[in-house]
Amino acid sequence: MTINVSKDLRVEVQIAQTNCRLPIEDAYIWASSALENDQRTLCIRIVGEGESQELNSRFRKKKAPTNVLSFQSELVDCLGDIAICGPVAEREAAEQKKTLDDHYAHLIIHGILHLRGYDHIDDRDLEKMEGKEREILEGFGIADPYE
Repeated sequence: MTINVSKDLRVEVQIAQTNCRLPIEDAYIWASSALENDQRTLCIRIVGEGESQELNSRFRKKKAPTNVLSFQSELVDCLGDIAICGPVAEREAAEQKKTLDDHYAHLIIHGILHLRGYDHIDDRDLEKMEGKEREILEGFGIADPYE
């Protein structure tokens, strides 16, 4: 079962995982901050491990679920889609000793920045992307996720 929620006309949140603990209202705020002035639409889908593994295998040739995947759209009005694996996010938050909300904020912002053209392939790009993530997260009082 998928639950679709859309309070911001630009952002749709789909919950395709049971017992999802994403704070949906906050997700819109985090997404809007990362979108900045970009008016294109975006879908954030919270998935289980099976769907995450399937997507990761199909698009990245990796045989395990992952925390976040970003898919750019070819449509002019749509930025793209982000798939966040809820169970992986929960495990990572616990392992990294951070709140799940803070980790979800980071994953949403990270995914949107990829859709906006940021990447972390080389050190220069990594520094630029992580700097932007830190700047946005700091605005919410969220600690540096890389420390």
